[in-house]
Amino acid sequence: MVKNFLVLSLLASSMFVLIILLDLALGYSPRVIVQKQLQPFKVNEITAIVILSIFAVVYLVKTVVQFVKKKQK
Repeated sequence: MVKNFLVLSLLASSMFVLIILLDLALGYSPRVIVQKQLQPFKVNEITAIVILSIFAVVYLVKTVVQFVKKKQK
């Protein structure tokens, strides 16, 4: 349990540092970087609908393929 928490913390902190370093390399000021980090992750409705539709199509295709394979046997 402690090992999992340690690994999760290490991964999260390293990703946070990587994002900050990339933003610095792109030329953002430290003030803007902090504002970007504190801003919640936003997804617009169109993107969510498109992603949900893609998942639905993939699920339906997999189901049809499995059904066809069963019928062929």
